[in-house]
Amino acid sequence: MQLSEKRTLLLKAFHEGAVVVMDECNSASMMESLLNALLNGKTPDGKMPDTPGFTVIGTQNPISMAGRTAQSNALSHRLMSVDVPEYGKKEVKHILSDIKQFTNEEAKAASEVYVELASKNTISFRDLIKVQPCPGVSRHIHV
Repeated sequence: MQLSEKRTLLLKAFHEGAVVVMDECNSASMMESLLNALLNGKTPDGKMPDTPGFTVIGTQNPISMAGRTAQSNALSHRLMSVDVPEYGKKEVKHILSDIKQFTNEEAKAASEVYVELASKNTISFRDLIKVQPCPGVSRHIHV
């Protein structure tokens, strides 16, 4: 989405008192000056919202992952932060076998590889769920 479209949508949401979900908010331009103003309760030109309630829920991966940037101290002070731990082998195996229809052996192998790579910030869970099982090929996971 173009920056101007993002700005328009954020301003519309602000005036409507909407909840905005920003996925991977630290992997693209965050429009910090606009967000800082809106989170302080006014538009950059000082207008109050038509309806109160504007809220931003953002998700992000660590800045150690490629293409991620840290938010400024000003924006950090206007947000609450919750760190969610990576899935462990048991959870990953369950998701792959029950949802992605991997065999037990495929799910076990993929979960072991995922946990190792995730600890090095070289793969995200989103990357993992794109993986397809390889019927008849044991212990080989193609990403």
